[in-house]
Amino acid sequence: MEWYGERWEFRKVLKLIKHESRVLEIGCGRGYFLKMAEKKGATVYGIDINSKAIEHARKIFKLKNAYSEDLSDFLKRDEKDFDFIIFFHVIEHLSDPDGFIKKLSPLLKKDGLLCFSFPGPQRVDI
Repeated sequence: MEWYGERWEFRKVLKLIKHESRVLEIGCGRGYFLKMAEKKGATVYGIDINSKAIEHARKIFKLKNAYSEDLSDFLKRDEKDFDFIIFFHVIEHLSDPDGFIKKLSPLLKKDGLLCFSFPGPQRVDI
């Protein structure tokens, strides 16, 4: 199983999340970031195509809203009104990043934030 450990971006985004925020993380892995957001009082949801990682998120971190599925499957759940939609190091793996982001739009509150990161030689801090 791949290791989805802590990333420096987690701390940056966690500063933005407030108590009672609704958070969706796409590519949540084992749920490390989601657990930190949940400790801040957020209601968290996560999806990842790695079923072993989701099993860990549900069993070890007790994340009840962690699902082993892709975005198309999650969209069928009729969940919406997220304050934050987050994905770390996901967009570089997509064949249609524009289409992916357009699919996220109906899930996000009007004043919600889309937070994402991708690998690169330069780092931009929030």
